[in-house]
Amino acid sequence: MKLKRMATRLAAGSLLAGGLALAGSTGIALADTPLPAQQQNAAVSAKQPGAVPAAACFTRDGSARDGRRVGANPIRFDYPDSPYVGARYDSCQGVVRIHFGGYVSGVTHYNVRVNGSQVETRAGEALLMTRQVGPGGPVSIDAQACTRGRIITPVPGFPPIRERSSCTRFSPLVTVQTR
Repeated sequence: MKLKRMATRLAAGSLLAGGLALAGSTGIALADTPLPAQQQNAAVSAKQPGAVPAAACFTRDGSARDGRRVGANPIRFDYPDSPYVGARYDSCQGVVRIHFGGYVSGVTHYNVRVNGSQVETRAGEALLMTRQVGPGGPVSIDAQACTRGRIITPVPGFPPIRERSSCTRFSPLVTVQTR
């Protein structure tokens, strides 16, 4: 019984000490602080005989090599003539949450590229897209705001023929590590 209590205290103490050590370092390291639910899971699993404590969950914000920083939670980046983009990785859920937007009038859709694969989304001021990812590599994201081209020749019985969409430049490439 004494051994089980010591294991529980050791697991909980090391997780708490890790969180305190990270809290005293730079702002980026704060994103790697274990979540309270994960600390509790590690303490519970340490009570079970033969159980290995679970790895601590963490969140990590993306970063960009260029562009300007325009927001937080997560950190977001843009150019003066592009939408903003920010990303946050959640290791417990295995997802990257992509925050983008910034344009309201005249925008009909956004083109969002995740690791080079482009997806068209709806328009809006502040949008959120969630992507399931596995651990182990970086995820890169950028976006552009677009306005659909006008219909050139409406022909009865056929789909409309449109001009090309008019789009902003792509935002800075935001990269978030998933390990």
